[in-house]
Amino acid sequence: MEEQQHYVSAPPTPLGLQDKNESTAKPTTTKLFSQLPNPLATASILSIMVVHWLQPLVVLGAKHVLEKENIWPVCESDSCTSLGTRFLKVYKPHKKLPFVLSPVAIAFIATFKREIVVVLGNCLLYIFALSMQSTGANMRSLVMDLVYQKSLRLSCVARQQYSTGEVLTLMSVDTERVFTVMMESPWL
Repeated sequence: MEEQQHYVSAPPTPLGLQDKNESTAKPTTTKLFSQLPNPLATASILSIMVVHWLQPLVVLGAKHVLEKENIWPVCESDSCTSLGTRFLKVYKPHKKLPFVLSPVAIAFIATFKREIVVVLGNCLLYIFALSMQSTGANMRSLVMDLVYQKSLRLSCVARQQYSTGEVLTLMSVDTERVFTVMMESPWL
């Protein structure tokens, strides 16, 4: 009995599109990441925020397991030599201090003042965002309560003019607009 073949062989690859592993391929001259400067040292703020500077390493890591040669060297500003130099510039162990902080603590603060300011700035930003959201939620609740209290005090003629659905719309949809503005307006 003759077996049927279910698979059809693929057509041959054109010469221009041959696999790079074949003998006609030219050897690549790309440098290892360990021989290149760390891109974080020259990355823009936007690139750092969205971690775009790390993209080449992520792509390489998706292809194969990363080795030591695949990792960039440490940024010069983060090296032990650079950090030690910055620290020793501000560290004065024999200086008399009027407060309780030790000279080491003051030297750490002076060495990492930029990083401390960034962290504190982010903390203040989060506190501001939380307070704005809380204020918006409180305003929404207050407006809903005021509309409800007003609807209870309506005269008989006014109750006939506004249906229960219209009052509920005022309480839910219109107050939601206040909350949305309080959440989004600081970012616009």
